[in-house]
Amino acid sequence: MTVKANKLKQTPDATLREMLQTIESLLAVYEEETALLKAADADGFIAMQDRKISVLKSYEAGMCTLMANKDEIKKADPSLKDQVRVMQARFAESAKQNMDALARMNRCAERLGNSLRHAAIVSAQKQRTYSYGETGAITGGGRAKPVSSGLSETA
Repeated sequence: MTVKANKLKQTPDATLREMLQTIESLLAVYEEETALLKAADADGFIAMQDRKISVLKSYEAGMCTLMANKDEIKKADPSLKDQVRVMQARFAESAKQNMDALARMNRCAERLGNSLRHAAIVSAQKQRTYSYGETGAITGGGRAKPVSSGLSETA
């Protein structure tokens, strides 16, 4: 996501208040997503992605505006700047928990894929009665023959 930084359209205090609301919205999205991941609710997780992207774009635009106007933002009410710092710390913790939940879900999906692949190989080995040997000759199958498997992620 690339966002063009804007000049402040309002006072520095109003800009920080708006940013606080945006961070709060993103925090809520991350907390909801983390709860969905912990509950293994794939449908809910997928359903919220458009909203998450929208809030992330608002966050990115707000941060670009703050960084492009840092001299003006320095003049903002110190208590507002402190609130933004506190909210950023809460957001960072929530983002870490979200990343941990995403990593856990990724490991679960990987284990499931490995289990399915293993089951397919075992099934294919049991169903084989004849196969080509290393010399090209057809051999009878009393014992399990090696089965090659692959993974296509284009489906």
